Amino acid sequence: MLQAQYTLRNMAYRNYCRPDAKETKGTIIGSVILLLPAFVTCSDALAQQQGRRIQKSISSDTSMSEYKETAAATRLEELQRKGAALIKKFEIGEEFHPKIGKGHVQTIFGFLLRESCSYVPRNESPIDFVRRVQNGFKTASKEIDNAAFWDERERIETPDNDWFHVDYKYVKRRKDSDVPASPTTAAQQPTPTVLLLHGLQSSSYGNLAVEMARAFANQEMNVIAINFRGCSKDKDGNNIPNDTLGAYHLGFTKDLLHFMEIFRQREPTTPIYLAGFSLGANVVLKCLGDLADQALDWNIQGAAALCAPLDQLRNAPVLARPFSIQRYVYTDGLLKSLQKMAKEQLERLQAYDKISAERIKSAETISEFDDAFIAPIYGFEDCWDYYRQTSSIHVLDKIAVPTLVLNAKNDPFFDNSVWPTHLSSEHGGPAPLKMVQCQSGGHLGFIFQQVDNDDERIGTNAPSLGSHAAAQFLQHVHRL
Repeated sequence: MLQAQYTLRNMAYRNYCRPDAKETKGTIIGSVILLLPAFVTCSDALAQQQGRRIQKSISSDTSMSEYKETAAATRLEELQRKGAALIKKFEIGEEFHPKIGKGHVQTIFGFLLRESCSYVPRNESPIDFVRRVQNGFKTASKEIDNAAFWDERERIETPDNDWFHVDYKYVKRRKDSDVPASPTTAAQQPTPTVLLLHGLQSSSYGNLAVEMARAFANQEMNVIAINFRGCSKDKDGNNIPNDTLGAYHLGFTKDLLHFMEIFRQREPTTPIYLAGFSLGANVVLKCLGDLADQALDWNIQGAAALCAPLDQLRNAPVLARPFSIQRYVYTDGLLKSLQKMAKEQLERLQAYDKISAERIKSAETISEFDDAFIAPIYGFEDCWDYYRQTSSIHVLDKIAVPTLVLNAKNDPFFDNSVWPTHLSSEHGGPAPLKMVQCQSGGHLGFIFQQVDNDDERIGTNAPSLGSHAAAQFLQHVHRL
């Protein structure tokens, strides 16, 4: 084509430069007409050549994308196979046989009495058992009493101009001071560290959070409890409000990932384990499923989830069931707490143009609250879309690291027919999930375990079976 352009330009120049240029106008036009097919042919050739280059580039990009996807899938399968071998070797050392196993009893009394009644004598008379329970109520710790359990607190700033607290519990301290030791200064080898996430409207000061941290510490593991935004408490036991509208939800993994990045930069060789209970358990599972094979890039080695919701789309109607204990005991208490938090946020941040205060106030179920507050803040269509997008059941098959999921069949918060064992490698599925569903335990109960009369755990704050099993599992994974 360049040759054709050159030829036409020279012909035109020669003809116009001739003395009789005006008389050769027809000759120029004729030359253009003669060379026009050459232009068309060359233009088509260039277009085809450019098209082949673009197609080659697209094919190259597609091939690279397919290669990366295949490599990631292969890596995930390999990690899941290794994880499957680890969970196959683990068994909970003690079956749960409680004195009273009713779901509501386990749930309510577990919240109040886990410090003193996690283990009871097998042959204890009914009268002595009642006395033990009464004494348990008298000696039950308040959340504020648990503040002293933690060694250190840190405020973590977030990229969206908010913050959250993390609380540290170290296995060992420096010998030359009372300052808590970091995971690497406490010993020559990095101490495995558990990142612990609490449940809805709970905190690191909650009795279960402290109990689980104690269980992990008993297994020589450091613990960092991550408080969801707006959940951490001050020295007087009051919630410390966060700085932006909203706080957290079932699938809120943003702060967990943010802190893991900070921790990875500080302690690049320290093995990380994730643990959570209730809502925090779902966040842990959702995060692991989203990360898939990339979990090891964050140095995550394993996880434990206690009373995980799994599928909130199925669970929500259970808590909203009319004329039920769920509706008038559990929902009522949680809902009032959530409404109070939302009201304070709207007043403090003057966000009435974004959220309907009236809808929040009139909500009678958790789902109605989620529909009025959580869904619009985080961009979900409604509460049902929120539950669909955040329930961990949809990503369990992508989990790459050994993970214990421990629930109870009589948990009054859940639809307990939702138990996807088919996703576990022990039942033919892909994921290294050790799925244990006890006959009893309620929601975060696992107390009143019957043991021999001389068992040293009786009457102490020894971790209940659920917390103990979670710690045993993570230590099992770490040891192997």
